[in-house]
Amino acid sequence: MIDLTPLDVRKKQGDFQKALRGYDPQEVDSFLVLVAERMEELVRETASLGERCEALDKRVHSYDRRERAVQEALVTAQKLREDIQDQAQREADLARRESEAESESTRREADSAADAILRDAQLQLSEHHRSIEELERRRSLFFRSFRSFLAGELGALKAEEESISVSPDVPGASLNPSTPLDLPPISRGSTE
Repeated sequence: MIDLTPLDVRKKQGDFQKALRGYDPQEVDSFLVLVAERMEELVRETASLGERCEALDKRVHSYDRRERAVQEALVTAQKLREDIQDQAQREADLARRESEAESESTRREADSAADAILRDAQLQLSEHHRSIEELERRRSLFFRSFRSFLAGELGALKAEEESISVSPDVPGASLNPSTPLDLPPISRGSTE
């Protein structure tokens, strides 16, 4: 393609040779002027469009950079969100494990304290049982000793009674030996 400028078209006005039966030179010249003017408009429009295209290219490059920056920011935000979620999950897991460990420790302490209290209660109960058994043994021994004592006293009383009935000359010996003494009955305990 030939590079043709409006100036080239204007210079061409006088270059055509005149020939017989050729084109009307005035019409050709006016057409060349019209073509030159239109070419000037097209050149200006092309230059304007070129400048506009350059400006738009700059804006597109600017938007591309911004878009890349926004995409990088989105990727970074996504990664940050994932990191925060991971960190929150780790912290939640750690808190859960710590609370489980603390709960287990508290449960063990409570079990240990309850076991100690139960052992103390069992020891006290065992001591009370031993004390009760000792008291029962002493009571039984007391009743046996008291019976023996009473039996001995009854025997001495009978011997005394017999000695009184044998010697009638003793004052107050008029008691009838066949009459039993009026003694209260001995109550027997349930643990004999």
